[in-house]
Amino acid sequence: MDIEIGSRAHRVFFGALGICETFNDRGYYTWKFRDGTNLCHYCRVVFFYVPLIFVAQILLWSVVACTAFFLPVFFWGFMGWGKFVLVIICAIVSVTGGFWLSGKIQTWRYERRQRKMHAEPKPSGHPSQIEIAKEWVLAKKSKICPEIRFTHGKEATQ
Repeated sequence: MDIEIGSRAHRVFFGALGICETFNDRGYYTWKFRDGTNLCHYCRVVFFYVPLIFVAQILLWSVVACTAFFLPVFFWGFMGWGKFVLVIICAIVSVTGGFWLSGKIQTWRYERRQRKMHAEPKPSGHPSQIEIAKEWVLAKKSKICPEIRFTHGKEATQ
């Protein structure tokens, strides 16, 4: 199966690898799979690892929020709690804004680099996530995971 570089499936896969890199605090996934991977690994990363990471982070932040909002009431009372919450909200907004801005800058740099590398427009016919999931079910049934190659539009074969 060929997936064109710059297609939605390609961006989803490398976005999911970026999430896995951040969660694992390692930086080797992206360059390791830049030429391709197999369908089972693609589906495992996109459909299983990333949702599990999101659930784990939601649980973690829920515990942090409960601790930050209910524990100070017991220590400082309601007025101290209000000041503490104000400090926490300011910290969350500044950290979230920093991550958002960093992500926008990285996206802007990536898109600029892609525009420089590929001046011609991308052809249509990119596989959707549903088509990839169907291929994965068929591959699991036949117990053979096909290779996925990330190609440019001219190199793609169907």
